Amino acid sequence: MKKSSTLLTSLVVGLVALGVVSNAGVVQASTATPNPTTADSTDNTQLTASTDTTVKVNGGTMSLYNVKDSINFGTINVVDAFTNNLSTKGDSNLTASVDDFQGVSDASDAWTLTATLGKWQAGDGGTAAGAKVLDGAEVKANGTTTIGTAAVDYATGAEGYTDLAEQSISLETTANTLLKAGTYTNQINWQLKATVDSEQK
Repeated sequence: MKKSSTLLTSLVVGLVALGVVSNAGVVQASTATPNPTTADSTDNTQLTASTDTTVKVNGGTMSLYNVKDSINFGTINVVDAFTNNLSTKGDSNLTASVDDFQGVSDASDAWTLTATLGKWQAGDGGTAAGAKVLDGAEVKANGTTTIGTAAVDYATGAEGYTDLAEQSISLETTANTLLKAGTYTNQINWQLKATVDSEQK
């Protein structure tokens, strides 16, 4: 569900979770020669035997959760944005958790979480021109990772429970940027996917 704020430059975070279910089986072939069913009274060569064992393991799922529904950058003053390089932090940090219990082979038992920013949209009192100006700004995680319109690898991991470290999020504008008054919204889309080993492609 998309949520928006009535304050300037609100940011909506969308959650896209990809669940994958797999089954892994472990099967041993039967012994070539069945074990004898009677005693050997001729010599001492019947001294060994074997017993086959089998187990089937049902794979679990991979899922994404604990992602923020919305983050608000608050209010930016047009004069401040024009005069200074601004880094406007959101009202909360980015969070996410990943569970990976697919039980696939070691070579591909990994995942990647990507983030993609959409285009800014004019809300209450906003204009198309204002949205276009904001498209030229940058949204950054921890001040280093730019989340843009092309998917960026936000995190990687492997099987088990993973709670990603919280990261701050900020809207970065450079001096001489002339913002347009109004409310604007955007959305970060998250995608969790299994990382396929190059030998399995």
